[in-house]
Amino acid sequence: MKRLLLPLLAALALPTAAYANYGNSARFNGKYQIVCNAFDKGYLTKDQKNELLIEAYIKYDDNFKGTKYHKKRAIREIFTSFGKKNRPECLSDLETYIKENIYPGL
Repeated sequence: MKRLLLPLLAALALPTAAYANYGNSARFNGKYQIVCNAFDKGYLTKDQKNELLIEAYIKYDDNFKGTKYHKKRAIREIFTSFGKKNRPECLSDLETYIKENIYPGL
């Protein structure tokens, strides 16, 4: 019974951890899109936009499951996939904030 139970629990637990970051990225991408659309339409000032993006990033960072190496890789992915394709100017201030305050070596 023990031989069957442990591999079953491991099989159920591993995919959950792998997909947790996917949902986290999707949440950040959704918040990023909403904030940038509101900024483009003039509903938000630049300071409000930056504050909301930083708040969304901090939640993303807090909920990230993985090592520091994987976290840095995921952050680079944010700026290459989200920012460069859609609106690079919207994420430029967030990228500067992260490089100066959170990960200077990024």
